[in-house]
Amino acid sequence: MKSRIKKLLAAALALCLIAALVPGAALAADTGTGVASTTDPEDVTKTKYYETLSAAFNALSDARITDKTVTVTANCSVNGTLTVATGQRLVVPTGLTLTVAN
Repeated sequence: MKSRIKKLLAAALALCLIAALVPGAALAADTGTGVASTTDPEDVTKTKYYETLSAAFNALSDARITDKTVTVTANCSVNGTLTVATGQRLVVPTGLTLTVAN
């Protein structure tokens, strides 16, 4: 009986360890979510996604990013003002909307 329980627990532990690897593999894929994206400063051949436009624009201060473009990746809105500094670009692809409300 004890041997059977040990085997069952070992199998459950192995399954848990395998399941723990799944989220990491999903994050490694370049299928980002968020409302804006920039070039990834860690690997300029990839895209980094941000939950807010302000976070994306703040990321442009990283000297490793030479393409100072923020691309809207989902419909979003900004309450207040949205400042795009000299040398930076904001791209809203066809089919997406960016609303700036005061």
